[in-house]
Amino acid sequence: MPENRLPGSTKSESVSKQEDDSEDFPFLDKDAILFLENEGLKVKGRISFPVNESILIAFKRGQYAVADQLQALRRELEINSLTKLHFAAKMGSERRVLELLNDNADINVQDQDGFTPLHYAVEAGNYRIAEILLSRNADVNMPSLSLTTPLHTATKNGDHKMTSLLLNNKANLEAKDGYSCYTPLYYAVRSKSQKTIDLLMNAKADLDSK
Repeated sequence: MPENRLPGSTKSESVSKQEDDSEDFPFLDKDAILFLENEGLKVKGRISFPVNESILIAFKRGQYAVADQLQALRRELEINSLTKLHFAAKMGSERRVLELLNDNADINVQDQDGFTPLHYAVEAGNYRIAEILLSRNADVNMPSLSLTTPLHTATKNGDHKMTSLLLNNKANLEAKDGYSCYTPLYYAVRSKSQKTIDLLMNAKADLDSK
């Protein structure tokens, strides 16, 4: 999964921000948030804004830094096929994740590279979000297009706490990714996290696997 990718809504969706939940768009600065609050459509405490129209308004008002941020957001929405749940999982917004799940969001939805919201939560180290997703029956072993599972990601990051959570939810110890058929143990060794290595060893990871 590319690092520092900016999660968000799908291209066809307007982006939404709760007025009292600044966690939803932490990559936008205060000027951008204020701009959207002033120019957006306010309905029952929610500000919804079509990205393209917002960019044009910002340019017309000479708020070029704001327009640049919104253009970056638009590029990510168009390129990466991300959903609001991917975004919320990445950013660690527990309230937003629960809201989306309660609205029947697809918990195992995949982006264009096959990564699920659980992958995003694990990559970002958002333990509580991963807990919530797993408690709602997120597929702990769903691979991306490159056959990367959430456990590959956790061990690659040397995140022993996340690794333990995934193992406790029956993550596949011997899953092999699509790059070189490497298992989570291989990535744990590369991460040099002894706690992560010990977790896999105690779970009886195959030492003969890569």
